[in-house]
Amino acid sequence: MTMTRMQHQGQRLDYTQHCLGQHTYSSKPREDPFRADFETIIPALNGTARNLSMMEMRTEARQMLLDKCLTYTEATARSATPDMKLLLDKSYDTIRQYLEMTRNSNQNLLLQAAFEQKRIQIQLAVVSRSRELLFLVRD
Repeated sequence: MTMTRMQHQGQRLDYTQHCLGQHTYSSKPREDPFRADFETIIPALNGTARNLSMMEMRTEARQMLLDKCLTYTEATARSATPDMKLLLDKSYDTIRQYLEMTRNSNQNLLLQAAFEQKRIQIQLAVVSRSRELLFLVRD
């Protein structure tokens, strides 16, 4: 999952949030949730949820791979011969730092994806409730 893809999903959620009148920006007018195009918003939210789930799955798989690489690198450094340790000392720290940095970046992406998934659930609840009320008003 890249930050750019994550930001794109966030922008899609910002748009649906605006259409539902759920944003908190004082500079933007609030839309009427009863005038929202539910036929467009619901598939957009479901598509965003699916995309985020796929990104999370791939990031978690990458996270497991990074953990294995870090474990393997540490085991290799511990069991290396003295000659090999001289070579590893120079590269081991760099490799370990890169793996840790990538793991931290992945963890941040997973946290952001969880936040976006919560936003989707909130918006789906708003859509569901708005549709119910709209049908009650029409009847």
